[in-house]
Amino acid sequence: MATPGIRRGTRAPRPAVSATFLDDRVIIIDLGEEMRVLGTTVVGGRGIARRVLMGRVLEYVDDFKRYAESLARDAGLPPGTPTFLTSADLRASYVRSRGEADGVVAEVHATFGLSGMACLDGSGGFPAPETGTVNILVVVGQRLSAQGLLDAFRTASEAKGALSVLSGFSCRDSAAVGTVSDATLIAAPRGGDAYSGPATPSGRAILRAMSSAFAELASRLGGRRRLELALGVSGLRYPGASAEAAARALRCVELARSASLLGGDPEEVASLLSDLEGSGVRSFTDLALRILRTRHGISDRGPPHHTSARSSAMDSGNRRAARSGP
Repeated sequence: MATPGIRRGTRAPRPAVSATFLDDRVIIIDLGEEMRVLGTTVVGGRGIARRVLMGRVLEYVDDFKRYAESLARDAGLPPGTPTFLTSADLRASYVRSRGEADGVVAEVHATFGLSGMACLDGSGGFPAPETGTVNILVVVGQRLSAQGLLDAFRTASEAKGALSVLSGFSCRDSAAVGTVSDATLIAAPRGGDAYSGPATPSGRAILRAMSSAFAELASRLGGRRRLELALGVSGLRYPGASAEAAARALRCVELARSASLLGGDPEEVASLLSDLEGSGVRSFTDLALRILRTRHGISDRGPPHHTSARSSAMDSGNRRAARSGP
């Protein structure tokens, strides 16, 4: 079967998208033209829109929809304007990125608030200093039908979950695919292309724009905070975690490093945490293992009495792998 691609006449001009901060509570994204939208925003997640609002919630509100509508009204935007909400600092958390494949361009406008992690095992996330939601607007420079828009939403959602895991977002006993209140919105010029999966130019452009956004997030957070997220700790204090959970978190560290999403120089991280077990760190994996041993009482002489046999075996295997590494 042939790979779905761009049919004649479906490629649209590159979107002339602009972003404006009205104040610390509101960002207005102008799509440059009316576009078809589909997503999970508080308001306006379906239909036609020219502008999208990203708003900040400064204190608890009883009715988020009414609050979102009031932000749009105060900004002079029409009823039904797609609106994201977060409690994160908009100026600090806003990221803009782009990706291109075979002449098709996709832009991502996102705010990253890292609390209330969405855990793969269904448990609640651990507390974090940051508050908010991961909100993602993807603007695709290709004409899409309703089915194509849904396919683009699928592509962006899969990318967000995978990049969250690769970035090391972690819970107490599992990886995290984002936060429990995330929202995603796709915008594209109206047209007839029904495919926007990872095998299509528009899908690949979305994946590249999403990867770039997460790489920018990693760069901003820096090595120490990235390591804390990947190991499931806050301020390098995480009571109650098991060695098995720590081993899974370590795997997130390794994946994040291989995907260039960790952020920060491993040597810088090593110097920040050198008080844990002195010098002599040979690799990033070895550093992470030293942290795990220190925090969970794991030593080379054997597992602590509260560690399960399975957890001990996992930790022992990881130590052997670290010794044989560079």
